Amino acid sequence: MYKLLIVDDEKMIRNGLALGITWSEVGIDEVYTAASATEALKMIEVHAPQIMLSDISMTELSGIDLIGKVRETDKDMRIIVLTGYDYFEYARDCLKMGVQDYLLKPIDDVALLKLVKKQVEELEQIRIEEEEAFLKTRSEGTKAQMAIEAYMREIVHHGDHAHNEANDVEFRDIATFAMDIKKDVPMCVGILIAQMHNNLDPFDQHYRLLTMRLLCIQIVDSRGLGITFTDDDGSLIIAFYAENGDITAHTRELEHILEDEYDIRPRIVLGSVVPELKMLSISYNDAVINRSNVGQLVQKQDEPFDLRVDTHNKFRGFDDNYQAYKRQMLVDVADGDAVFATFEQIANLFDNYNLSTDFVQLCCFDVVSDLYFQFVKSSHINPDDSLNRFMNGIIGSNMSDAIFATQAYITNLYAAEKGDRHEAIAKAKKYIIDNIEQDISVASIADSLYLSPNYFCRLFKKQTGEGCNEYICRKRIERAKYLLETTMIKSGTIASMVGYNDTNYFSMAFKKHTGSSPSAYRKQAQDALV
Repeated sequence: MYKLLIVDDEKMIRNGLALGITWSEVGIDEVYTAASATEALKMIEVHAPQIMLSDISMTELSGIDLIGKVRETDKDMRIIVLTGYDYFEYARDCLKMGVQDYLLKPIDDVALLKLVKKQVEELEQIRIEEEEAFLKTRSEGTKAQMAIEAYMREIVHHGDHAHNEANDVEFRDIATFAMDIKKDVPMCVGILIAQMHNNLDPFDQHYRLLTMRLLCIQIVDSRGLGITFTDDDGSLIIAFYAENGDITAHTRELEHILEDEYDIRPRIVLGSVVPELKMLSISYNDAVINRSNVGQLVQKQDEPFDLRVDTHNKFRGFDDNYQAYKRQMLVDVADGDAVFATFEQIANLFDNYNLSTDFVQLCCFDVVSDLYFQFVKSSHINPDDSLNRFMNGIIGSNMSDAIFATQAYITNLYAAEKGDRHEAIAKAKKYIIDNIEQDISVASIADSLYLSPNYFCRLFKKQTGEGCNEYICRKRIERAKYLLETTMIKSGTIASMVGYNDTNYFSMAFKKHTGSSPSAYRKQAQDALV
């Protein structure tokens, strides 16, 4: 549903329009009125209506001036001008400012309703087109990645001959997506050998391979160093571009990163360097032969693949609890609220065991990786690159930011299942989490996304069901609750840590959302532990 703003300095006219017409018939859910241009601008900032009916002749600022100010920040609002003067100059000025229609007073209710219905239909069409374009972009991105990998498998297994003369439509489509692959530069195949512990079941092995593949894509593909894919046997293959000479530095870098991330001893076995892509099967076959000559690798210290960083009893105690909570999250994967609540228990573990920031970051990624794989598997949604973005977001962050980012990821994952996959909203939520202690405004968020504030407000409400300011406030209160429950930091300090400069205002906002003052809430939380 959409919002309508009626601007007219004559009370009888604006109230008559607001109350005398059944706006819900044409998809208008909320109707606001303003007696002046100044009041209208305030209403627009607060309520972000999509459609405005405005008189031309008003005191203070004219309707023309109002439209000009609106257009400075919002190019998308649908505007219908109401006037008692049939002047060509008015019509010309309105057209220049992108006014959708022009209606002379006295106003015919049926004609006005018809005009507003037209604007609602056009807005709805724009919304549908935007959603379709977004879904198309996402699906094409996934399709392109899959197509490129299929193309590379064809090359390494069948050479450049299998489809040279092909009338195979599917493969021609795949080759179209692979147009950006460098075909005329020297290349070299590397096969990743990363033997995992024998105790890992096939499920665990599969998702470890998935996360390693994503990491390789981030390190290799995104930097233009080569192409990551899997061969027909499921082995992880990297076709390195060898145009800049020796590629061993890239392989060593990748081996070190994988070793640090996964507690394994990886080895990238290289084939020969070939002069161009169509000869890549030669390099691949060489690498396969070289792989057979490499002895079996053992894991570091022959320890099971897990997140243990110490063998002291306290870390064994942490790991037992951590693994139990993580298993519970996977059992409850269909229930987003239960998953979120269980992660809060894991976050409490982090604090109770006084863990290092690096270790917490690793645990957060481990939780998200497990959850994402199980979620995709159970809900049958299309995989995306959110794991990569999450990893990039927490690297270098502090402990609380890593926890917040994980909470946001879980929230967005389940919101996405309900259709909230708008990329701008995901970025906005991440911006809010990353800057929760700052003086965040709708304007600053919109500016970071290169969107107008009014359009962003409408988009956020449409996609999430709540206003952006409401969302910011809710996230601040959630963060404050966590700090009150788990620390003895003073309320005034917590207020500033969650973005409130005024302690009294923080207390009022906290009580409004929880029903208790910060001190009373802390006491209740502590009493519950006794």
